Amino acid sequence: MNHQRKNVARILFLVAALISAPPTGAQQDGIVDVMVSPPSVPLPVGAPRTMTVVWSIQRQNNANGGCDQTITSSQGQLRVNGQVLRTIPLVLTQSQGCTGGPNAIVTISINETVTVPADVAERARRLGFSQVSYVRTFNNATTSVPEAVTLDIASSAVAALAITRQALAFENGAPATVLGRNEPLTAITELNFSGNGLLQAQWEVASPESTSGEPVFRPLSQVRQYLVGGSAEVLRSPVLPTATTGLYFVRLRISDPDPDFEPPVIRYFVLQGRRDEQPPGSTLALGAPAPRTLLGPDTVFAWSAIPGARAYQLEVYRGREEPGLRLPDLRGQIGEPTPSEIAEALSRPPVTGVLVRGATNRAVLSPMARRHLLPGRAYFWRVLALGADGRIVGASPLRELRTP
Repeated sequence: MNHQRKNVARILFLVAALISAPPTGAQQDGIVDVMVSPPSVPLPVGAPRTMTVVWSIQRQNNANGGCDQTITSSQGQLRVNGQVLRTIPLVLTQSQGCTGGPNAIVTISINETVTVPADVAERARRLGFSQVSYVRTFNNATTSVPEAVTLDIASSAVAALAITRQALAFENGAPATVLGRNEPLTAITELNFSGNGLLQAQWEVASPESTSGEPVFRPLSQVRQYLVGGSAEVLRSPVLPTATTGLYFVRLRISDPDPDFEPPVIRYFVLQGRRDEQPPGSTLALGAPAPRTLLGPDTVFAWSAIPGARAYQLEVYRGREEPGLRLPDLRGQIGEPTPSEIAEALSRPPVTGVLVRGATNRAVLSPMARRHLLPGRAYFWRVLALGADGRIVGASPLRELRTP
């Protein structure tokens, strides 16, 4: 419809130009029409848009064939309903010698690459418009003719935002962690998405008062962010609460666009004392897997239950390095770590782990947790039992584990 109106306007302009044309023999020439290609482009919200267009200016020679004039456009303007949102101070100019005979119409093309600032689409939407016009007026010594590119905001050419994947972890990449009271802690989420649009979500946490049963999540902060380009985006949570001891759950719940999956949940446990305090004696017995077992995706870790345990933390520590270690089936070979190996392993933080509620005494390392383990390496694992008051109430000995 817009193109039809433009064509009608051009016909009327040409008719008016013929009616008002000077008599034969006059020395006047000028611009009779301007066209642009493409006539419309999509305009995303919240991101700059770089577009390349071709302006085609039709100029008529005068009756004597005179035509050697320069065509210029001093600036471009981004407008909605006649209101100027932004001026683009880029001068376009083109000179061309005479071609064709008297009264001949000659077409001159000018290429332009322009970047529409990121705030233009949002300003237009706030004014109630779904389109922005990029207008240029071309002139020579005798005439001036305007033309415009239509910028469609969130048009069908721009795919709607869709969240295709969400991963969630703490800053060290682990999906579970244990820390002392009032220690700082934040989570990060990686979103894979397609299309463009506004993400609306909410960071939420379930505190120890509810995590022993059905967790009750409460809001921490709102997220409103434009995602553009159909790729990936990393978001960081606010500082998580750590003043009260016990088990917490964290998630980023997306409300718009509505994802087709449940939001992932990660856990952390706040201790009464410091994280590096020595746990009590080895009161927790390990079950599976056997020493030096090769870790697999379905390897189940099991341990004896401790009365009063609110949660269990399975921790995996880096073990001794054995370059060129070849690992046939070592299942069942018994080899307890030496005191020096235990001391060296525990001198560093765990490389990965998992945190589960006290109602269960088994766990499987998730793909995200296994991602932190290198192939062909020896590791040690153990389990800590965490009490409702935030204290470590039991700990297992270290047991060797190997990766294929």
